[in-house]
Amino acid sequence: MEHIPSDNPIRVLLDGVEPSSLYGLFDDALAAVKSAGASPSTCLNGCTSIALDGTQF
Repeated sequence: MEHIPSDNPIRVLLDGVEPSSLYGLFDDALAAVKSAGASPSTCLNGCTSIALDGTQF
């Protein structure tokens, strides 16, 4: 990769995406975390909290 867009162009691209279309990605990410042996912490109302910085993906 030579040219990585900043956060503003990425936001412009994602503004038109329906949030519900991304729900499956979160399920996949959580399954990957669990299969790696990590136990994500839970937060308010039983939601799962995962901090990802994206540098390894």
